Amino acid sequence: MKDNIIREKSLFFRLNSLVLGGELQLGKLGFGATIEQGYSKIDSDLLGTSKRTRLAYAYPLSSKFFLSIHLPGTDIMSFVIRPYYSFQWTQALELDAVANFLAALSTPGIKEKFGQIGISFCFFNGQQRDR
Repeated sequence: MKDNIIREKSLFFRLNSLVLGGELQLGKLGFGATIEQGYSKIDSDLLGTSKRTRLAYAYPLSSKFFLSIHLPGTDIMSFVIRPYYSFQWTQALELDAVANFLAALSTPGIKEKFGQIGISFCFFNGQQRDR
């Protein structure tokens, strides 16, 4: 490994959202949707300092659609499983500066919209009303 050069670089990601949504529950099953105003940013350390420099940021508008499975609970707690799909409507995150920072092969116009598939687990205090 004499000829290999090893470099270490740090990136800091921040993904925030302000969410408004609704859900319709029919018995133990339900479905819902949200609209979200997000804030995404990627920072890196400045060499020799504790400060960070911003490499990329965006304020995307996105939505999430989900199903919900309500499991019966006790007097103390109830439980819901929510598989979901989330996607961005607007403003992809511009990643050219991140690629340059990582010394990757530069391709101009690298943009990314973050779609997500996942499962949320929700715990509620007390037993939820049985419909």
